Amino acid sequence: MEVVNRIEKIQRRFVWSGTTDNQRIPLVRWDLCKVSKHNSGLGIVDIKSFNKAMLAKWLWRFASENNSWWKELINTKYSDSQSIWQSDRCKSGFSGLVWANITREYETFWKHVHIDPEGGAWVSFWKDCWIPNVTLAKAFPRVAAAASSPDAWVADIVTRTGQLLATNSKE
Repeated sequence: MEVVNRIEKIQRRFVWSGTTDNQRIPLVRWDLCKVSKHNSGLGIVDIKSFNKAMLAKWLWRFASENNSWWKELINTKYSDSQSIWQSDRCKSGFSGLVWANITREYETFWKHVHIDPEGGAWVSFWKDCWIPNVTLAKAFPRVAAAASSPDAWVADIVTRTGQLLATNSKE
C-alpha cells in the first residue's frame, strides 16, 4: 500500500501545484478531484480503488481459470496446501509479497463472490466460501472441528443433486 500512497501523493501535488515537488494550499478537496467528469468532478483515477480492483481481478482469474499454467505456477510457488485458497501463508519470502498483496483483498473479494461448486472436485467442503458469505468451518466451527475429513472436497461429501455421500464426522 505504500506505493499506492506515494502515487496518490504525487497526483495530489501535481494537481494542486503543477509540479510534484512544491506543495501549495489546495483549492479543491482531493475526494472531489476523484469524482468522475460525468458528475462534475475532475475525473482523476482513485488509485487505491483502482489497485483494489486490479487485485480482485487477479483473484477472480485465479478462481475462474481452472487449467491455466500460471495458476499452477502460483499454487506451486506460494502454497503448501492443495489449494492457494486454503493457504494462510506464502512459501517464499520476498517473492511472496506479490501474492500476499493480491490475497490481502481476499476477505473483501469473497463478500461479493459466490462459488458454484459444479461437481465440487475443486471446492473445499469446509474451507471455501461455497455457501453465501461464509465458509462452513466459520459457520459451524464445532461441527468442522469434529469432521473426520477436514480437507474433504464438496464432491467427496455431496452429490450434484445435494445428497450426502457419507457422514463426515468422527464416530
